[in-house]
Amino acid sequence: MDIEYIAKGLSPKARKNGAGWKTCCPAHDDNNPSLSLKQEGDQLLWYCFAGCEQDAVRQALAKTGLYDWQPSNDSRENYRRGKEKDDFLALMKKAIWEGEKAEELDKQWMTVAQLASEALLEPEQHSLLGPFKRSQVGWLAAPAGVGKSMFALALAGAISQGSDFGAWKGTGEHTRARIVDAELTARDLLQRVKLLGHENSPMMFDTYGKRMGLDIDGFRLGHPDDQAWIQHTCKDSDVIVIDNVTFTLDPAPGYGIFAPETINQMRPLFNWIKAAGKLLILVDHTNAEGKLSGSMNKQRLADWVAFLEPDTCLDSMELAFTLKFDKYRGEGRPRRDTAFSMDSLGAWAHNEVIPLADQILEMLQNGAKIKEAAQDLGCSEVYVKKISAQRGNRR
Repeated sequence: MDIEYIAKGLSPKARKNGAGWKTCCPAHDDNNPSLSLKQEGDQLLWYCFAGCEQDAVRQALAKTGLYDWQPSNDSRENYRRGKEKDDFLALMKKAIWEGEKAEELDKQWMTVAQLASEALLEPEQHSLLGPFKRSQVGWLAAPAGVGKSMFALALAGAISQGSDFGAWKGTGEHTRARIVDAELTARDLLQRVKLLGHENSPMMFDTYGKRMGLDIDGFRLGHPDDQAWIQHTCKDSDVIVIDNVTFTLDPAPGYGIFAPETINQMRPLFNWIKAAGKLLILVDHTNAEGKLSGSMNKQRLADWVAFLEPDTCLDSMELAFTLKFDKYRGEGRPRRDTAFSMDSLGAWAHNEVIPLADQILEMLQNGAKIKEAAQDLGCSEVYVKKISAQRGNRR
């Protein structure tokens, strides 16, 4: 047991107090350290000067995980892990305080004139790359193994370096990207980054493995503390990718993981993303029906929803799929689907997919017969006639 570690883990305001420490009490909303900690042998003694019961403090301490932290036999490793966790928790506490300030601002009502002045300050949806813009929240979904994580990493890397991505032209300006991965270890994620050639990209990472190594709870997308953490650490970031979103969902009390009440917990973060002019890409699995799990609730809060439909999947490093937007709010929606492929060296190819109906019309307009168009495009003559009639009626 490390009493200094526990005290600092509870609050960055912790300070020495005689033979013990004084820190913020986890059993109540404490901004002015009121918890006294002392160590006698293997026992930790505490007393809250604000009046919290001993058992209440004990239960609150147990939830933090600090009391149960076990040092390793390597003193240097203990120091590294302890310092990293101290720094992490101190930043988390600071982020929470800033989040509380933001909540106070949200409580203030505005007149129409004030609302108009606020609207002028909100950033416009300038493009970062292709259809992906600032002040957007979007879902990128696909079955397991298609390559959605690689695609999201490549997309974030291209945006952060201002480089082209297939036929999409980059801005030429360096930006900051943050990646939260709720499943992979740092080693696994690094392999993907290297394969994509983004070792020198100004991306930063918060991984599942990192948090587990520091004995910290995994990222929870709907939790106010983790939302405050994102707001605090991503102030200077332009794009934020949260991968394996399902693993980050914390069901609202009494509800399921995809219930509206659970999804609504994300609303404060989404509102901040849009007001701060950032792009948030949420990467998730599709369900057995090929849809985004809980899609009705998720789409309601999103600016766009895109699916990666596999064309081929040769192996884990040679990917081919078609990007299709199921929803796109505002201007800039791609008029056609887009085919992507990545070879084993991490090089991307990107082409627009011409819809079959457009190909049929083009052949007919160039003088082809219905039977010829059907044979060349591998479809039935009935379908060719149907498309011809539909488009002809529209004209």
